[in-house]
Amino acid sequence: MELELQDGNLSATCVHPGGVATNISKSGRINQGMLEATGLSHEEYARNLDKAIQNTTPDTAASAILKAVQKNARSVIVGNDAKFLSFIQRLIGTRYQKLLTAGIKRQRQKAQG
Repeated sequence: MELELQDGNLSATCVHPGGVATNISKSGRINQGMLEATGLSHEEYARNLDKAIQNTTPDTAASAILKAVQKNARSVIVGNDAKFLSFIQRLIGTRYQKLLTAGIKRQRQKAQG
């Protein structure tokens, strides 16, 4: 896309959002594999997910995106959770998914005592 836009007056900024406190996550689907890996019901998983990822306000997200667009940045990572996952993914590649699942399992075991 950048090549297509380079000769014109348009630009594009790729947004990599983390959890933003909106209702979007409430209507999303949950992968059956994640439910099986964590042992949580659909409702428990959704509730935990909301608590874990909805830590950036819509205003904060919008501000970060607008600043990136004004600077003509090619990309912006929004939210500390997205920045952390981006760092982990760059550090260990696709193995981060197994690490994330293991962390969720440990949290569940702690909660059950």
